Amino acid sequence: MAICLVVAAFLNTSLKVISPWLGYIDWLLLITLYVGFLRDPFQALMTATAAGILQDGLSGSRFGISGICQLLAVWFAFQVSSRFFVEGLLIRIPIVAGATFIYFLTRIFVYRFLGFGLPPVVEINRGFTDIFFGVFINLITSLLLYALLDRIFRVGFRQRSRRAEAMRGLRKSTWKKI
Repeated sequence: MAICLVVAAFLNTSLKVISPWLGYIDWLLLITLYVGFLRDPFQALMTATAAGILQDGLSGSRFGISGICQLLAVWFAFQVSSRFFVEGLLIRIPIVAGATFIYFLTRIFVYRFLGFGLPPVVEINRGFTDIFFGVFINLITSLLLYALLDRIFRVGFRQRSRRAEAMRGLRKSTWKKI
């Protein structure tokens, strides 16, 4: 995951130079949300903290604000993924959209509440149009990125092994009752 964060930080800073449209993709947020889907709260919080530090350090924005926004977004993703099976696209789409929307709104709110000007990387000076475009482009990117990360980290294999382990425990406890 550390390598994924470094690559995401590089993509956040370098793709914006190529095209302003690619600057809307928040790669660090997408990696953080993916870790939130893995249902490990400690790893999700540490990844969100590291992503926030990387984003604030590379963007020159106020230190700590991105970390707070990342933590809220990953908390939302973790809460939903711990209650529902999030391996399918139908459930991941609203979670990514909701978490990205929470991230952008929290970021704008914190900057406005503290009286700071928005950092140049955010570029949400035009308001909700940019937020909705950012949510949409992050959503499209997440579909491709998560499919790639699932293959790399073999998430399906882990899920099947956890289910098999749970079923073995369920069968043993059922037999003991009989």
